[in-house]
Amino acid sequence: MIATFCFFFISPILAEDQAPSVREKKTEEGYIFNLKDLIKESKSKIEKVDEKIKDQAKLRRNQQREEKAREYYEQAMRLYNEGKYEEAAELWKKAIKITENPEMKDYINESVKKSKRQEELFKSEEDHRIKRLESERGYSAEEVEKVYQSGVSLYKQKKYLAAKEDFEKVDEMFPDHKATRSYLMLIDHEIDKEQQEAIDNKVKNEAMALKKEKDAWKEDLDKKEVAQEQKTKEQAQSQYNEAVELYNNKDYDKALEKFQSVEWIIPNYKDTGKYLTKLEVYRKNKDKKLEQEEAKKRQAQEDAERAAHKAEEEKEARRKQQEDAEKNKRLTEEADFSYNAAISLYAKKLYLPAKDKFQEVEKTYPNFKSTRQYLGRIDKDISTENQRLEAERQKILDKKQKEEQLAKDKEEAEKRKQRELDEKARQEKMLQEADGLYKDGMTSYNKHQFKDAKDKFEQLQRLYPGYKSVAQHLSHIDEDIAQQEKRDAIDKQKALEDRQRQEVYEQAKKVQEEKSAQQKEEKEAKQEAKKQQESLAAQARKEAQEDKIKEREDRQK
Repeated sequence: MIATFCFFFISPILAEDQAPSVREKKTEEGYIFNLKDLIKESKSKIEKVDEKIKDQAKLRRNQQREEKAREYYEQAMRLYNEGKYEEAAELWKKAIKITENPEMKDYINESVKKSKRQEELFKSEEDHRIKRLESERGYSAEEVEKVYQSGVSLYKQKKYLAAKEDFEKVDEMFPDHKATRSYLMLIDHEIDKEQQEAIDNKVKNEAMALKKEKDAWKEDLDKKEVAQEQKTKEQAQSQYNEAVELYNNKDYDKALEKFQSVEWIIPNYKDTGKYLTKLEVYRKNKDKKLEQEEAKKRQAQEDAERAAHKAEEEKEARRKQQEDAEKNKRLTEEADFSYNAAISLYAKKLYLPAKDKFQEVEKTYPNFKSTRQYLGRIDKDISTENQRLEAERQKILDKKQKEEQLAKDKEEAEKRKQRELDEKARQEKMLQEADGLYKDGMTSYNKHQFKDAKDKFEQLQRLYPGYKSVAQHLSHIDEDIAQQEKRDAIDKQKALEDRQRQEVYEQAKKVQEEKSAQQKEEKEAKQEAKKQQESLAAQARKEAQEDKIKEREDRQK
């Protein structure tokens, strides 16, 4: 731009040096003085342009700093909401440090003023929107605000279902009123969270109940074992007392039976072994004369003892069989309870807790019903379910990407359309400028200001070659200029210089305005794209939450 500026102002002067007019020869000293002023003014303009370039560079740096600070702030808010407070604090510190740059001081002040203006504009637009909604919807702003505040109050009290009804009513009355849709998203999240907590508590309570039943069964079994042991000791003590009494009464045969019974019940009980040794000696010292008779008696006694022993063994076998049956029944009941719980979880496709239950059944009662068959295929079911969930997640992601691409294509199409409209407007504007130039050239030509007319026609010829009769006028205008030049060369030259200065200024101003307008359009397009992306992201999150809630409801069913 500086080079163009210097070219338009200095090139006519250099041309005049080559062929000075009569008046210039007479006032040559004054001409040199004007040229110095022109160069001085050019340098001043260059300094101003350099200053503006520096200001623009500074503005771009500050805009980049602002974008970075806002990026840190948004990342910090996400970390804060996730409970990562230290990491969030570090990012906030980085954002603050960026804004402490000396170049940011004036930029921040201007940003505050701009924000205030935007807030005032937003408030005005919001008031207008509310009045329009009042007219269209038939509700007053006070009625809507009352329902809105009721929803906020219920939300703070964690009465999410009632709050959701109020916010849905507000959204129906005044769409997009304040933070209504944000509250609805938060409420859906909280409801989902409460449902998940209810499911977790139910599973936890079932596990605790099962553990209590298992502990109670074990405690009952221990009590029965202690009672059985106590009963056995009491039985041995009774037999032992009877045996000692018979021994003291010298009824050695019966005493021997009792001591043997005690030995069978509890081996080495108290002095049973000693008594048995003494009785054995007594039996060996019996009269040999009674040996045969005693042998017969002994044989008969042994037969009776064997029969009694056999009866006791059969009795004990029946007792053990009964205990085993009771124990097996308890194990079967416990295994059946866990097995049914595992089948229920498996039917709901909760494969991991179902697998734990089946393993617990296998540990309690090996090969119970179809436990091993379920354990044999449950890992495959877990893998299949994980693949299904991953496929659903990928499907949601693909859908989101497709929607983003559609939005991007739509935005590009709108931009292309806008560029075409801008180009058409620019062409129309250039045609208007050409028509204006043509009229100006003809006016100058009719007034015999041929040099000025030639400049107009030549400029028009460069913009639109062959426009109307421009070429025809240019073909003979040099002759008209040669005839007119002797009369008013100096006046026309001065007028030409004035016009050239004005044209350069207008062109420079026009270029700057077009550049500012383009930057503004690019910024607005960027903000609009960001809003669309945020809207799409919010919609995708909402759809994902709805799919998740529906999936959980299907599982519960």
